[in-house]
Amino acid sequence: MGQKEEGDDANLQSDLPPLPDEKSGKAYAKGRNVGEPDDGTEGGRQDAAEAETPAEPAVKCRVSANISEEEAPSSSRIPKSTAKKWKKAAKVVREKSIAKNAVAKVNAKNKIGTKAEDLEGDGNVLKVLGLAVQRAFRDFGKARAARERGGEGEESGPAGVGMEGTPRTLDELEFSAEEEDEPSTYNVRQPAFVCCRVEDEEFSKVRAAFDITDRQYYAVLGLQEGRNESDLYVIGSNDASGKSSSFFFLSPDQRCILKSCTSTDVKTVMAFLKRYREYVESQRFTAENGKGLKPSSTLLPRCFGLYSFDFDDPTMPPVVMVAMTNFFGGTYEIDVKYDLKGSTHGRLASDMERSKKSPVLKDLNWMEEGRKLRFPARKEMERVQSQLERDTAFLSAEGLIDYSLLVGLHEMDESEAEAWRYDHSAEAVRVFKARSETDQTIAYYGIVDVLTPYGLRKRGETFLTGTLMCGRDVSCQPPPTYRHRFLEFCKSEILAYDEDDQEEKESEHSA
Repeated sequence: MGQKEEGDDANLQSDLPPLPDEKSGKAYAKGRNVGEPDDGTEGGRQDAAEAETPAEPAVKCRVSANISEEEAPSSSRIPKSTAKKWKKAAKVVREKSIAKNAVAKVNAKNKIGTKAEDLEGDGNVLKVLGLAVQRAFRDFGKARAARERGGEGEESGPAGVGMEGTPRTLDELEFSAEEEDEPSTYNVRQPAFVCCRVEDEEFSKVRAAFDITDRQYYAVLGLQEGRNESDLYVIGSNDASGKSSSFFFLSPDQRCILKSCTSTDVKTVMAFLKRYREYVESQRFTAENGKGLKPSSTLLPRCFGLYSFDFDDPTMPPVVMVAMTNFFGGTYEIDVKYDLKGSTHGRLASDMERSKKSPVLKDLNWMEEGRKLRFPARKEMERVQSQLERDTAFLSAEGLIDYSLLVGLHEMDESEAEAWRYDHSAEAVRVFKARSETDQTIAYYGIVDVLTPYGLRKRGETFLTGTLMCGRDVSCQPPPTYRHRFLEFCKSEILAYDEDDQEEKESEHSA
């Protein structure tokens, strides 16, 4: 230990400029003249001893050198090598500062939905449900923390953990109704309900594949201590894009989404969950520094959990919800959004969709506007293309269709472009970006809506809308056909790279 510390001090000392002696004007380092070796002679040892004893003059000398440049002798000038190291250190600090600011929050203009607490009526179904969801997540988080501390028996009841619900099993919590004649703990009176999390061990492994800890996960979605009403955001079925009747909750920081599921969605998730977990784990690759694995590189939705809620109240229907990442929970404002399937029939945003606060445009809009996801280099584009091929191969093998590439674009200003130079990986959640040096555009993108199986109903739709109507380019197609068309559209209409920049780099390399 002593030798290591001494060596560290020597390295630190070598990075500092020499301190000038007040009387002679000579610069000293470790008690000897700069350039004079410590030869172990009596004179050398005496110089070192003198330098160690009078610490005060050295301090005074450093201060005077900082105050008055005229009094500082020429030998106190900072060596070029040291100045270079200081400049490098300053750059690191600057980069870290920019990165820290970038990860602070999801851009306020990207936030969507209405706060549950602002919904009208104390008996509003979504208002009651939102509070129940957060209470359950808070208790699951507390039970998980208790187990991590070694209290294996603590999940058997709320005692000692501060839980409201009573665990029936490890994955099932029962919450009692509040007494009518007693004041409510919350602004919205809560009925009795049971929350069950489905296959959480599998989902926990999925979260780990994306470097999301259980502690982080439950903290994001759980009700914070001291709150008496839900602070989730709500998107009703009328406000959501697409034809489904699903509604959504978004976490307070909008990093996670809870989407209501149909019985078909639940069956699909349960059927492919194990293979999905194995697939996302297989997409973890070694980090650039060779130490550990990077988060899974898949562009598929990041499904983090499946939960059912059953209420002891006839006005509250049972609900099943899947938790996922919000693709648009980024630090840059999303200026325009697209949902791209690769088909052309009916793929133009309606006037009603365009009138929304945050409209989602479609394939024909993308093509008419001549959009591209333009990467700085061909290798980067091909990496994303390969990922799309792997992801869609998995979906096709599972017999799934109707998925699309969700794209959000942001045009950078000069300050944002400068921040990007120093750090373009810092986000509130991990999202994928493409950028062109020429048009200064950032793109968030990922595959969404992957829970539609190609069953009898979809087979009939393909026959009626496609075969009988002269082979229109309808969205509904068998999984292999759907995948092929989707990939071809991505290659021809979506993915591109900056050819001028690529040619310049290749010519520099050949030279």
